[in-house]
Amino acid sequence: MARLYIPQRYRAPLSSIRSLSEESVHEIRSILDQVVLPQNGGLEANTPHDPGAIITAVKRSATRTNIANLKEILETLATLYEIRSQREMTVEQFVDDICDAMEALDSDERLPHAQRADFAGKLLTLLNAEVFALIAKAHDLMTEDERIFCHARILTDLRPIFGLNLEDGPKAMVVVHTLKLDYHKQGSTKDHGEFYIALNADDLQALKKVIERAEVKAKTLSPTLRNVPLFGAPKE
Repeated sequence: MARLYIPQRYRAPLSSIRSLSEESVHEIRSILDQVVLPQNGGLEANTPHDPGAIITAVKRSATRTNIANLKEILETLATLYEIRSQREMTVEQFVDDICDAMEALDSDERLPHAQRADFAGKLLTLLNAEVFALIAKAHDLMTEDERIFCHARILTDLRPIFGLNLEDGPKAMVVVHTLKLDYHKQGSTKDHGEFYIALNADDLQALKKVIERAEVKAKTLSPTLRNVPLFGAPKE
């Protein structure tokens, strides 16, 4: 297993966790747990429907606390947990790797060995929040396919129809739509491909109906599963 590398933008927020009091650490953990496990035993009306929205909701909780860089800390923890999920290791093992990486830094963010145990304990408390596990698992399931949608574009152009005598110019024009689909290959955001599909006006309507039907089906699942977070459902 390659040694863990901590990107520059995450080092300061990660290092700042060392200076958090135990009270602040448990306050952050409490905010995280409340997003995933509402006190009433069911989902709150504004519970987010996708992993990114959950993190956004947690970040908004910064208004309820005096922790200076809570947003940056949460972003860092969410990113690190996704890396942990990709490496298929326990949180405990991953925290050890983080500590090793932070001790190896040659900057102000370097972790003194004497503070390792305290830092590791705080990381374990935060990274064991269920919200991060749900986000990672949802992301894995939503991308467990050979090709993952990246971008789409429909190009529309006119193509001339010529008669027997080319010198007379085009006798008519035909409207052609080309659907361009870009996708990522499984397990990579850099390795991608693309393909093109020719469409006419009827095809556009058929494609529109298929998409609308899928949206309706997704919406009907939300009230059916009232007590279960539903990732990937349309936002209200």
